[in-house]
Amino acid sequence: MIKRLEVRNFKSFKKLELNLDKFNVLIGSNASGKSNFVEIFRFLRDIQSFGLNDAISLQGGVEYFRNVNIGSEEPFSLKVTFDIDNSETGYFAKGKLGIKINELIYEISIDFKKEEFKFKILRERIIYGCSFINLEQKKKNKKIEGKEELGKGKIIISCENEKINFELNKPDEIEVSKEDIPIPMVFLEKEKIPCDVSMIERFGVFVFIFHPSGSPFDISIYNFDPKLSKKATPYIGKTKLEEDGSNLSLVLRNVLQDEVKKKMILNLTKDILPFLSDMKVEKIPMDEKLILKTKEEYNKGYLPSFSLSDGTMDVIGYLIILNSHKNPNSTLIIEEPERNIHPYIISKLINRMKEASNAKQIIISTHNPEILKHVDMENILLVSRDKDFPQSANPKKKEKYKSF
Repeated sequence: MIKRLEVRNFKSFKKLELNLDKFNVLIGSNASGKSNFVEIFRFLRDIQSFGLNDAISLQGGVEYFRNVNIGSEEPFSLKVTFDIDNSETGYFAKGKLGIKINELIYEISIDFKKEEFKFKILRERIIYGCSFINLEQKKKNKKIEGKEELGKGKIIISCENEKINFELNKPDEIEVSKEDIPIPMVFLEKEKIPCDVSMIERFGVFVFIFHPSGSPFDISIYNFDPKLSKKATPYIGKTKLEEDGSNLSLVLRNVLQDEVKKKMILNLTKDILPFLSDMKVEKIPMDEKLILKTKEEYNKGYLPSFSLSDGTMDVIGYLIILNSHKNPNSTLIIEEPERNIHPYIISKLINRMKEASNAKQIIISTHNPEILKHVDMENILLVSRDKDFPQSANPKKKEKYKSF
């Protein structure tokens, strides 16, 4: 889970510092900076998926990546703090000494060259906050468990001046050295990284060796277009739902083929849309495509997706994504989920999102005050704009927002 975000010189933001929770509701007027807030997460995800060059290019290139008022006068910087909820004591440094990872911090600072749309990495760091633990093996099941915490420390992998460095900060009394840590630093420290290439894209497998449950950069951003989700989908495609929902029929086919998953998704859908009694996905042989069909309690036959309401398609899509993404450290972002949906159904959908946030981090952006009726003060993130730059705040800390 991402628990803190610090950004400098990014798009409309001069400076952004914000704490995040498991469930977050981003609000703000038009042009306040909500979309650029979401783009921070997209950029973070794209570094690992496509590399730093493409991640910046997908933001419009250097010219539109940095703040137009600041330009090259200040570097871009990003610091993301992850809370590692499910870390396990299983990495043995030496004998009965174990390492438990509690926190991950990713930092990157980028300098922009004047009069050119080029950049170079000034510094990049991955910091693992950890506990050193004395281990013992249980006699009954032979399972190795932590007995007592001996102290806290940090494992730091950094890159400056195109060179990889490795540090181990620990209490003096703990007898462990850098060589005992299960990272192939002998190999990494010999490598020279170009100034425009991130450690994440070059050595992702190695630098995330302490993250067994999946990448902390597992970020999904959804902005559904029901006109696309209603259309027939080709047989071949991704099994993960596209950001616009365009392959919903294909994803649902895979879900409905499993009886347990089918029962679960039908029960969840009926809870929000009680008139919907069944779903199936059929092939259109001539077009080699798939189409979703649903059955309603008061209709004899099945209706194809193009006959369904936009809100019905959106609700089905949201339930699919809320019940996928099994990585507990993943972040799920949904833009304006209230579109096309009745206020009564919004309340039920928000409750489902809250439940799902126990297993993954969820961020939604909205303009709709109806959503605020069903969330707590600590869930709200407010983005507003002064004369020059957007500002962000956790309203729970300000009395005037509490009173309102």
